[in-house]
Amino acid sequence: MKASIKTYNFISFLKLFGEEGKIDGLEIGDTRYKKEGWIEKSILKGNHTIEGILELNYDFNGLGCFVGKIGNYKILFKTRHGMIAEFEVKSSQNSLRTLEYQIVEKNAYKPGLFVFSYIHEYIN
Repeated sequence: MKASIKTYNFISFLKLFGEEGKIDGLEIGDTRYKKEGWIEKSILKGNHTIEGILELNYDFNGLGCFVGKIGNYKILFKTRHGMIAEFEVKSSQNSLRTLEYQIVEKNAYKPGLFVFSYIHEYIN
């Protein structure tokens, strides 16, 4: 199953998957990192974890690429419209339901932080 998650806060999005999660197959790119401009996964020096990204103390408002697998979730950055980034998350139905409930809880404390919707796949 697939879901779409839209948010203006990439760091909050990552924290949905736990702060200690390993990111397999990581590809990441950002165009606004300090004076360097474009950065990619080499900035993490092999520490391909959520914690490694959080330790950069950067908001990733110039995110242009993110692909990775965290636990049961395959994540793909789809697009950005202004400050809103959209991610496609692929996992089992149960895992996506768990993620959906987390988002409902987070939105209760910070309305509009996330927009969650299921992506329906049609077979011809």
